[in-house]
Amino acid sequence: MVDGDPKAEWFCEKCNAKEVSSSEEGEDGESTILAPSSKSRKVRYPTQPDNPESKPSDVAQSISDLKNFFIHKFDSLEESLKFNGKIMEDLTKEIKKVQEENKTLKKENTKLKEKQTEMEKDLHYIKTKLNQEEQRKLKNSMEISGIPPAPDHKQTILKIGALMKIPLQENDILNVRKTYIKTGGINSITVDFRNAITREKLLTQCKENIRKKEFLDTNKIGIPGEKKIVYLNEALTPETRYLFSQAKKLKQRNYKYVWMKDGVVYVRKSEVDRAIRIRFIEDVLKLEE
Repeated sequence: MVDGDPKAEWFCEKCNAKEVSSSEEGEDGESTILAPSSKSRKVRYPTQPDNPESKPSDVAQSISDLKNFFIHKFDSLEESLKFNGKIMEDLTKEIKKVQEENKTLKKENTKLKEKQTEMEKDLHYIKTKLNQEEQRKLKNSMEISGIPPAPDHKQTILKIGALMKIPLQENDILNVRKTYIKTGGINSITVDFRNAITREKLLTQCKENIRKKEFLDTNKIGIPGEKKIVYLNEALTPETRYLFSQAKKLKQRNYKYVWMKDGVVYVRKSEVDRAIRIRFIEDVLKLEE
């Protein structure tokens, strides 16, 4: 038995002590020792190929290099993760900051909208009051439409009063001015009377004549040419006129009556329904719903 060599095969110690007389190379490239015994047996020892890569020191060096390579890569990855983490942290802080600023802006925007709404209401109220005041100034004024242009309309107005059996004097008429409003191509003038009573008498009689289908026309008041219907109405401010024109559209919503009284617009669905006062355009829109 050869101690310490597990790869050696056992054979007789006496035979081992003798000098090997001859040797030959096996087919597999391993050395073959022939014992002098009549029964020779082959002892095979594995040979180590001459390959430097298979040396333990080189393998250890390769493992060490590979280990250092991965340590370097992991260090680089760790640095990259730390860098990216810092970027993400900064971005998170910026996002939170923007979110807080956005919340503040939303609150300020809400307050501004509320303030704007209040200002719009105040402005709407002021405009309404101003229009009402302007409309009150027209309480003695009447608009006559359908009269062709003339140098002096006072005589025409006196004739209208006579036809309606309401005698007028020249001093009852303070002023006559063009309104420069063409409704359907009809010329209009505005007459300022000395008092509201005269205007109301003329308007009331005109409505009564219309109810009887006794319309006033240009031929009746002595104006030559093609006969045209002459209308008498309250003088209106532009805002009130617009409101009245929008209220007339409610007839398409089954509101049978739309009229003016002392500069105020009213509507009513039927004779048995109550009259509805129209103060703002929102009132018209609400009734259209």
